[in-house]
Amino acid sequence: MPYTLGFGHPLDLTSHFGDHVVLKKEFPHIMTEAEYLYYADKFLGEPLNPKTTKQCKRFKRDGIRWDWIRYNKVTHEYGILSQDNVILSYYIANPLEHGWKTNLDYFNWDCKRKKKR
Repeated sequence: MPYTLGFGHPLDLTSHFGDHVVLKKEFPHIMTEAEYLYYADKFLGEPLNPKTTKQCKRFKRDGIRWDWIRYNKVTHEYGILSQDNVILSYYIANPLEHGWKTNLDYFNWDCKRKKKR
């Protein structure tokens, strides 16, 4: 049984799968969109393991709406879940992509910034 509502639209799933699995090869063990959705759902929805995974609530600029952000410091999985329980993103964090010295620095920055929407 899924933990989340999945991606907001089937095209969102296709786009994220194409980017993170097919193009960037971040998840070599994942072969299908269904598997990608399964792992994203599991990572963002299962109970938090505080020994390996950090979580924060990032607020929107209006101060009312927010997202959950999770980062696994062992596997470097990174995911964002809306307050409506919709997967916004799931990927392997990489300093060459986000520009921060470490993935933990990126996570801490992402948790503190205010998103427009």
